[in-house]
Amino acid sequence: MIGCRRHITLGLLLLGLFCGIGLSGQEPIPIRGEFDAHIAAARSYRNQDKIILALEALEKAAAWAENNLDEKALIDSYHQLALLNLEIGKIDAAMLYWERVTPMLSKVEYPYGIAVYKFIEAKFRFLEGNNFQAINKLLEAKKESNDRNLINLITLLEGDIYRTIGKFDTAKTNYNSLLVNSDPYEKDYLKTRAYLGLSLLNREEGELQTSIENAR
Repeated sequence: MIGCRRHITLGLLLLGLFCGIGLSGQEPIPIRGEFDAHIAAARSYRNQDKIILALEALEKAAAWAENNLDEKALIDSYHQLALLNLEIGKIDAAMLYWERVTPMLSKVEYPYGIAVYKFIEAKFRFLEGNNFQAINKLLEAKKESNDRNLINLITLLEGDIYRTIGKFDTAKTNYNSLLVNSDPYEKDYLKTRAYLGLSLLNREEGELQTSIENAR
């Protein structure tokens, strides 16, 4: 009986030792509260047209991700910096951040990151006038992720592309779907952009009064 107890005690000690080695050898998982706060601040500043403050908040988010070796957070930061720079017309800066992500996506499995990457590429193709390439990239993006915010942004860009190539009925469908959107982050922005898209479309169709009403 005494020998049995000794074996049990020794086994428990060894188990505790091995478990302790395993736990101490693991990398600590960073808490992303600070990162999320920077992203939320950037979104708030952007909605208030405080672009410089929004960019600074995104740079802080990127710094946090880099310091904490959080590759997915760093990818998200660079993507948001690319999108915001695109929005204010700084194409070269947007391209720089977007290209930084390219090698990172080959090292980590991140379908959402791939989807946003393709969405941004679609924006570049659209700005270049390569509308059908842009549509193809958006189709690829939708295959990678069904994130609601991203799908809404894709729907908006699709509407802009279809309006540009004269597919007005399809564009209207996209814009109208965003007038009643329930986006978790950019509900008002998407609604405003949808009305603007409809206004531009109405003007191209010669419906000037409706265009004015949608522009309000």
